[in-house]
Amino acid sequence: MAYTGIDGLRAYKVMASLVRSLYFLAEITSECAKTTQTKPEDMSFEVFFRWFDSLDKDRKRSLFKLSVIHGITLDQDELFALLKYTKDKNGIAISKANIGNLSVKEIADNITDVCMELSEENVFF
Repeated sequence: MAYTGIDGLRAYKVMASLVRSLYFLAEITSECAKTTQTKPEDMSFEVFFRWFDSLDKDRKRSLFKLSVIHGITLDQDELFALLKYTKDKNGIAISKANIGNLSVKEIADNITDVCMELSEENVFF
């Protein structure tokens, strides 16, 4: 999927906010500190983000899901910035009209799928 224009940037920034919220979870920061051999109190967000980026897809997916459920609270606009790139089980694009038909698990899974794709985008030069 192409994440382009202002909508693509907005979705990327929401995904980055979810990653950033993991930085404030002690258990995750400790895992990063052990892997990177960095003292938790000396860990910068840059070190954390590089560590997160290096994770295998399964671990990254589980952390995105954790962040969606227990991390930062996304407002409705932020949710739709990600969900606009998804479809329900019938192939219909998610919108404000049909989101009420989705379970919390389906919403979290859809957001996680978009975040996984966005995390593969190379936005740094």
